[in-house]
Amino acid sequence: MKKHLHLIVAALIALLLLGVLLLGREAQGQARARVRKTAASPISCTGAGAPDALCTGSGDVVVRWEIYNAIFPATVYQSGGELFQNASSGKNDYQSIREILAKRLRDYLDGQSVVEPETATVTPEMTEPAQITADQNDYNPASLAMAGSLLLASDKLRTITGLQGGSNGRILSIVNKGGQWIQLADQAAASSAGNRFALGGNLLLGPQDAALLQYDGAAQRWLALALDARTFLPDPLTRAVIYEEWLTSSIAGTHEWVATVSGTNASCQLSAVSLDATHKFIGAPVECDTGTTATGRAALNLGSGNNQIVPAQGQLVFGACVRLDILSNATDTYSARLGLHDQTGAGDATDGIYFEYDSTATANWRAAASGGSTRTKVNSAMAVSTTTTCVMGITNAAWTSVDYYARERGTAAWTFLGNIADANIPAATELVWPVLKIEKTVGTAQRNLYVDSYWLIYIVPR
Repeated sequence: MKKHLHLIVAALIALLLLGVLLLGREAQGQARARVRKTAASPISCTGAGAPDALCTGSGDVVVRWEIYNAIFPATVYQSGGELFQNASSGKNDYQSIREILAKRLRDYLDGQSVVEPETATVTPEMTEPAQITADQNDYNPASLAMAGSLLLASDKLRTITGLQGGSNGRILSIVNKGGQWIQLADQAAASSAGNRFALGGNLLLGPQDAALLQYDGAAQRWLALALDARTFLPDPLTRAVIYEEWLTSSIAGTHEWVATVSGTNASCQLSAVSLDATHKFIGAPVECDTGTTATGRAALNLGSGNNQIVPAQGQLVFGACVRLDILSNATDTYSARLGLHDQTGAGDATDGIYFEYDSTATANWRAAASGGSTRTKVNSAMAVSTTTTCVMGITNAAWTSVDYYARERGTAAWTFLGNIADANIPAATELVWPVLKIEKTVGTAQRNLYVDSYWLIYIVPR
């Protein structure tokens, strides 16, 4: 009888080991997606007799550690206080896996058929990180690992140059839940290569806009699967959009731009000149020049008669990409005013929100607002240069506040130039329109303003 007892024990041990092997192989693939470690350090099991092969490491080893505890429920090893949490059930995953695998082992040893186990399915979370208050490189908000959607908000226009958490095939939606704009920068060197976006160009997400991304493990980039295209293909009842690249045979472009000039040889025309040595235009640039008169000027504008913009009807975004060929100096002094205002002739705007370069005041870009010729101007810390520069202004819905930004070619993030929030922002009765103007005050040497593109998005019910 004792001899038979030894044989029975040996058989049970063999079956138990076979069950461990079979269940370990099957459970690895199914448990891996359900188990996550909340700390980056490897697991370090404690307790007498803890098997190192099952209790140290990460990845598949994590799963083997869980299977060990599932099959031997009397021997539970705690991993340095680290928890394995199922986001949807609120249970520790090792508990549910232990229960499932222990039942499967009992069924196997009892000779019953093995059926597919219950799964501790994790539903991707809709995660709302803390408000973004600075540009983000290698962005890694809390709960990113379990997120299916990131609901983002920012205090100003902020740029995300890269996003951690990429794994081959992972799909993640990014929703701008706030009232400011958020930019996803394309192929930005500020983030690690494996965290970058490959979008074909920088992507600006306005309020309530969204992008659906998928991670390409081979390319090691986040790709865009789909966009909520309201910013780009607007509902004509809620958004008005102007975008001009001058892909035409004249300065009229697609929106009937006109030039207002004064002085000998002052003009606006399409030009073959590039913005700079390495940047090529999509269409021909518009060159507006001062001619050879000391007070020569040229303005490219989109507003006459009824073609004007009524302020304070909703949030508005406006901007332009331009280049100044030579900076203003004491010998040949000029100013440039770019944005939305009402002055195509000599002098400053009566009404408007715009960017100003006036070397007699500062060598830096200025944020400007004017209502009834009462003006507010804010000097920025960003110097005007001869590098291609894009400027962009963003109002709030009531037009009680305007944020001003600029970005030079070759940089991913927008630089915040300043904010104006006072009574000098145009009211609804003070009409404005797109104007890009250069004007001389001293000297007869010609100075040029090159305009690459202009855009305007007005979120206004009609």
